[in-house]
Amino acid sequence: MRPLLALVLFGGVVHAADDADLIARTRVRQGWYVGPSVVRGGLSFRAPTAAIDTRLDAVPAVALGADLWPAPELGLHLALHVGLGADVGVPDSTATIGYNLHQLEAGGRYRWHLGPRADAVSVQLGLALRGTIQTAQVQRPSFIVDRTALGPEAQAALVWPVAGWRCWLSLQAHAGLPFFVREGPTDSGDPRGFVTYGGQAAVVLGVTPAWAVQVQADWRTVELDFAGEGTRTGGVTDAEVSDQFLTADLLLRRVF
Repeated sequence: MRPLLALVLFGGVVHAADDADLIARTRVRQGWYVGPSVVRGGLSFRAPTAAIDTRLDAVPAVALGADLWPAPELGLHLALHVGLGADVGVPDSTATIGYNLHQLEAGGRYRWHLGPRADAVSVQLGLALRGTIQTAQVQRPSFIVDRTALGPEAQAALVWPVAGWRCWLSLQAHAGLPFFVREGPTDSGDPRGFVTYGGQAAVVLGVTPAWAVQVQADWRTVELDFAGEGTRTGGVTDAEVSDQFLTADLLLRRVF
C-alpha cells in the first residue's frame, strides 16, 4: 500500500511540475532574442522650395531584445536594432550617400488572459520610450540629415497561442508623440509637431520548449513638422518630413 501511495504522490509532483513548466513557457513566455534584421522604406521631405524623396532598399541591422514578466500580468521589454549602414541613392543622381538607422524601445506592459488555460489568448496594453536615430554622410547641399527622434509610445497587442509553445502569434498597433527631435549638421527649421504610428506582426515557432524561431515585421511612420526657416538644402521654410520604415527580423529566441 505504501509503495502505491508513494507512486501516486510522486506522479502528482511530476504532473504539477509539468503544469508549472507549461504555464511558464506557454502563458508567461518570457525570454530573450537575437538575430539579423533589414529595413526598407523611404524618406520624404516637403517644403515650398524643395521636395526630396529618398528610397531605402535594404539597411541591414542586428536585432536583440528581451521580454520579462516579473508577474504574470506585468511585464518589461527592451528591443534594439543596431544598424550596420548602407549606401542610398541621391535623388535624381547616380551618386550615393552613406546612411545608417538605429532603433530602440523600452517600456512596460499589462496583460489580461481571456481564460484560465495556459494557451489562453491575451490582450496587452503598454507604454514605451521609443527612439529612431538616423545618421548620414555629410552632403552639400544636405538631402539627408542626421536626426534623432525620441518620445513615448502607446501600444496595444493581441497574443494568440495557436499551438501552445509550439506556435503563437502577436499583432500590435502603436502610436507615439516624440518630444525630442534634433537634426544636424543642417536642419529643416524649428521642430513643432510630431507623431509616429504603425503596427507589428510576429510569429514564434517553437523548436524545443526552450528554443524558438521568431519572425516579425514592424511598420512605422514618423511624421514631423518644422516651422520657420531652416538651413537644409540651402534654406527652406515650413518643412514637413514623413519617414516610412518596414523592419523585418529573423530571430533566435530563448524561452525561460
